[in-house]
Amino acid sequence: MRFFRIIFFLICVVTTHFSVCAQTPYKRNKVVKELKYNIKDGDYKKCVENVNKAFQQYPEETSKDAEFYYYRTVANHNLALAEAKKMYLQDKPDTVKYFNFVYDTVKDGLMCDSLAFLPNAKGKVNNKFHKNIMQIFSINTTKLPAASKFFFQKNDYDKAFDFADLYISICDSVDTEVSTVAAIAVLSGYQTKQFNKAVKHEAAALYDSNRHESILEVVCNCYAELKDTMNMERLLVEGVGKYPTTKYFYATLASMYNSQHKYGKALEVVNEVLKADCCNRDLWFIKGTEEMHLSDRDSALSSFMRAVELKEDDSDSYSNIGNIYLYKSHNLYEKQKNENGKELRKTKSEMNKALMAAKEAYESARKYAEDNPALWLAGLKEVYYKLNMGKELMALEKKYN
Repeated sequence: MRFFRIIFFLICVVTTHFSVCAQTPYKRNKVVKELKYNIKDGDYKKCVENVNKAFQQYPEETSKDAEFYYYRTVANHNLALAEAKKMYLQDKPDTVKYFNFVYDTVKDGLMCDSLAFLPNAKGKVNNKFHKNIMQIFSINTTKLPAASKFFFQKNDYDKAFDFADLYISICDSVDTEVSTVAAIAVLSGYQTKQFNKAVKHEAAALYDSNRHESILEVVCNCYAELKDTMNMERLLVEGVGKYPTTKYFYATLASMYNSQHKYGKALEVVNEVLKADCCNRDLWFIKGTEEMHLSDRDSALSSFMRAVELKEDDSDSYSNIGNIYLYKSHNLYEKQKNENGKELRKTKSEMNKALMAAKEAYESARKYAEDNPALWLAGLKEVYYKLNMGKELMALEKKYN
């Protein structure tokens, strides 16, 4: 029993000790004084540790106190300078550590300056840290673009984005450097599939004309992943306007309109692009497809005919041509039910011409896509049957049944 009393006593002592430690009142002057000594003694690592400890133990009292951020800014700045000296002397420098110090310096400096500009209880502002913070910034902020590029090249895309994001946030305007860093932010977000991050700085990234087309495509893909059709459409329209011969923009925009059943708008896009690239087979094929969606088969036939003129082995277009002529033959067959005499003979003649045209188109599709019978087999069987081409029909059925 005595043993258990001793154990119980020790538990009570330990519990009471931690309870007292946890309830130690916050004494700002004491904590700040310690930080000042750390800076004065050049013990910058200890200073950072003490600030972190204060944030952890007394978050309500310290998290909005500019002075704590100031001392951590000064400490990290000096740690960065120490690493920079190692680089200069080629004394086993750690580039990653150096850039991390720079990042923390700028981030804490921004927080310090922001908090210090808040008015006090009397409505007055007394930012005693601003001058020193600006001096520290003049040394460190210029390192952020290099850091972003460094981490991007190392495939550390999260870090690359963080440095880029921080740099852009402190820049008042966009120039070539900002645009380059913004492009890194876009590509980093895209690589990590963090698409909201990727599009955050799209405007700055698209500022530089040298990368505009490629970045525009990446941003469009990001909005596609985010299912943000409004912004995606906005940028695709821009892409079509500036780069009408780039298939990605017009094809993606047309496809998006098709998914929304806006076939007329898709056709408008293709017609506009054709003004700049009238000999593009893909454009004529898409144009024919949109016209088919709109049930304008005569126009579609002309478009697919133009496509095969530009690409002799265009089996897809030949297939569509065959389908259109076969459709016409069906309509002409139905028309015969209400005709006789001369009108009937004329309609039969037109139907046979349509069937012959369909036959030629399907045979061309077969010639260039023998391994893809879905394009021509069913249609070819039908026209052989209706044209009484028994021998050819039997050969098809024997081979493909």
